[in-house]
Amino acid sequence: MKKALLYSAFALTTLATATSCGDSFLTLDPVGAVSENTLANDEGINQLLAGAYSTLYSQDGHNWGMGYMGLSNWMFGDVIGGEGNKGSSASDQPDASNLEQWVITPSNDYLINKWTAIYEGVKRANNVLKVAAMMENGTQFEAEAKFIKGLHMFEAIKIFGAHSPYVTLEEYMANTDPQVTNVDESGNLIYIWDKVAEDLKFAADNLPESYNDDNRGHINKWAAKALLAKLYIYWASPYSGKESNGANNSSAWQQATSLLDEIIASGKTSDGQKYALNPSYAQLFTPDGDWTAENVFDVQQVIDGTAWLPATINGSHAPYPRFIPGSWGFFNPSYEFVNSFIVDANGLPAADYRAHAPLVAMAADGVSADSDLDTYVDPRLDMTIGRFEVPFYDWGAAPSSQVETYCREANYSGLFWSKKYVPMKYEQNLINDCPGASNKNLHVIRFSEVLLMRAECAIHNGDLETARNLINQIRQRAANTSWWVTNAANPHAGEVITNGAVSSSVSNTAANYRVGLYEAPFADATAATNALKREIRLENGMEGKRWFNLARWGNIAEDLNSFADWENQYMPKYTNKYSNDWITLPFPTTEVNKAAGRLKQNAVWQ
Repeated sequence: MKKALLYSAFALTTLATATSCGDSFLTLDPVGAVSENTLANDEGINQLLAGAYSTLYSQDGHNWGMGYMGLSNWMFGDVIGGEGNKGSSASDQPDASNLEQWVITPSNDYLINKWTAIYEGVKRANNVLKVAAMMENGTQFEAEAKFIKGLHMFEAIKIFGAHSPYVTLEEYMANTDPQVTNVDESGNLIYIWDKVAEDLKFAADNLPESYNDDNRGHINKWAAKALLAKLYIYWASPYSGKESNGANNSSAWQQATSLLDEIIASGKTSDGQKYALNPSYAQLFTPDGDWTAENVFDVQQVIDGTAWLPATINGSHAPYPRFIPGSWGFFNPSYEFVNSFIVDANGLPAADYRAHAPLVAMAADGVSADSDLDTYVDPRLDMTIGRFEVPFYDWGAAPSSQVETYCREANYSGLFWSKKYVPMKYEQNLINDCPGASNKNLHVIRFSEVLLMRAECAIHNGDLETARNLINQIRQRAANTSWWVTNAANPHAGEVITNGAVSSSVSNTAANYRVGLYEAPFADATAATNALKREIRLENGMEGKRWFNLARWGNIAEDLNSFADWENQYMPKYTNKYSNDWITLPFPTTEVNKAAGRLKQNAVWQ
């Protein structure tokens, strides 16, 4: 169990419901009786900084939040990206159903509220910057605020495009409703890559490497460098729609490579541990997985108190398996995603995983489920998703005869459950009565992602051996049998394959797990890229990243439409075709209208 909450910078509990932006996303909230001069000291600015940090877990401002405003991005990254179903029933949360089935409109409330959350974070960061400028010792506060601002603006880039409006400090200070625009005098879109990069560079240059225990919740320089490297990788892709200039940044790959090399060689967590993979993949998704050497950038959740929102990751109530008392059965893995964990006899990801029947299917009696626990799978499967007859943390194994108990509407939401950010049973009511309350951190960037980003740079640079070695580091951790899910009541065989032979085995695993390394060099860049993309999926599945990766890789229509064709065999709900133009989502109509001509929608969504 973790020892304490994240101190002054993460005073989340008191700010849990203060995320609404009012009538306009840019309008400033009044400061009340407290003057800015009064706040221009360590105590005062730390209070402002706490308010800015609290936006990193931004949820709905009430107890029934769906979590789509937060950084977990389960709705945008996973549901739009085909790794997760919306879940629940067809009529529940129609805006979520529309996003899931690619009926995308600028009036969707999920888009409106995500936009609101982003610019609330920007506003609070600008407020810190304004006060920090009045202080002689305000540099570190400025650096932390610029990280938070840069993070939110990167969210805007990923979801709405690099032509999203950027609110400078000067514009914030000049008007209670900053008159920002995203077009220049000739009517051309203004792209904000460089502005966001400048914020993150400043943070990286001016934040400390680590903190003492009383302040370890603050952002450090290495987290800023990791986020900046990720920004560069996105900047190198055509990420903002047809009018993007992102791909024109020819130096982005090299800048990302240099940063990632530095992070791998010298990077430290905020409490001073040198970055390294946690030997146990499973531990990362328990409350004991928070302050490990793998955690590059975490958002901390509360460990006590009564507030719901800062104690949850994917939302305060809904996106948890139905068998957890009080949950509604949202956010269930897709059949296609679950099958992607199938491996071949050498323990490598199977290229033909879609040719295989689903790993769980309804039985002939129509009321129970058949679980295939014999097919070789990557052991990360059963730490990422839940399935019948496999132990689910300390909740136990769901009996295959109880489909109705464990699945709200199996023909609509499927026969699997998300797992990584679901609370363990022993956590229930330790914090409050919220079904999704957990002590777990949200791992926004883990060291494994740093290694995979560096592998992607290596492939782009033609260094396929470096890419293979980095991917194998991730797979070597997957081959650590000590964390594999076991089941003495229904034992199977787990095996590690080295040079075509079994090098170690476990006799009581919950399914037939098998892991091998890429022993031979990749044949070409295509083979290396395919291996990398699959590894990213296995390692980061259900962590809100899939749709963003598909968008920047440049073949999103083929990827998602082929997914839909396969998924429809088992859960027919995809009737719309995805367009290659939909690599970002539209600005909310409400915000475009309020801006009275200052904001120009991407041409794709006009």
